[in-house]
Amino acid sequence: MKKLKKADILVIILLVIASFLIYLFTNKLPKEENNISKKVVITVDGKIYKELPLTNNTKEKIDINTIYGKNEVIIENGKVYMHESNCKEKICMKMGKISIAGDSIICLPNRLMVKIVSDKKNEDSLDLIIK
Repeated sequence: MKKLKKADILVIILLVIASFLIYLFTNKLPKEENNISKKVVITVDGKIYKELPLTNNTKEKIDINTIYGKNEVIIENGKVYMHESNCKEKICMKMGKISIAGDSIICLPNRLMVKIVSDKKNEDSLDLIIK
């Protein structure tokens, strides 16, 4: 096995520092603002099925039975997730818990979308991108 030279060690250290800096400056994790009121909007086939406020105290079990299928959405501790679905692949159940405005859970076979929306309009967000 070859012995590392000083230049090799320097390159490794520079790569680790560069990786850390890239992670630090490009980390796009949303910053949650606790003072923003959020709500959960459930739509079936593009039409609003139910709207509920999303707080840490909200605790709901919502059964959605439509001609497209059956789903069960759970809201608790400020998070929303798909507990049950009768769709074939169950991808919507694997999407996990959502809690940030803009997050969504979609069940395509059952034409269901669960989305978290905020009352505050973000001026930094884009409405349209034209190429």
